[in-house]
Amino acid sequence: MDNFCNYDLQSKAKKYSYIKYLLAIVEIFWLLLLLILFQGLGISKLLAELISDLLKNRYTVIPVYILLGYIGYLLLNFPLEFYHSFLWEHRFGLSKQNFILWLKDQIKSATISYIILVIFFEMFYYVTRNYPHNWWFVFSVFWIFFGFCQISSCSYHTTIFQI
Repeated sequence: MDNFCNYDLQSKAKKYSYIKYLLAIVEIFWLLLLLILFQGLGISKLLAELISDLLKNRYTVIPVYILLGYIGYLLLNFPLEFYHSFLWEHRFGLSKQNFILWLKDQIKSATISYIILVIFFEMFYYVTRNYPHNWWFVFSVFWIFFGFCQISSCSYHTTIFQI
């Protein structure tokens, strides 16, 4: 009987993992399609020109552009995100969170992601404006530093969870 339960749990875990990986791949292609359409249909250029005309301060153009683009992405991606991070988790009994709490978590996550995006893009444009010939080197050093911060953060959390 114990082997049967293990087999059933393993089968359920495999199905869960398979669908999660499949949804992650679908989400990547969905994002790629959205980016191609955003560029190909000229929406990006139109949005950038509209924001530039409305806001004269060049340091506010990038955050507003990212905000509007990110809100558009979040709205277009909402059904897929809802399915794979709310419905699918509930279907397998991995979450007891109600919709309102899930939505609050999504908003917090989106806000943090937006702040990080703005910092990266502002830094990228600052570096390309001020170091037009060496921007790639400066940005590479920053990217390596950021990678080390992520690695040390992961190892720190792993150590804490092991204690």
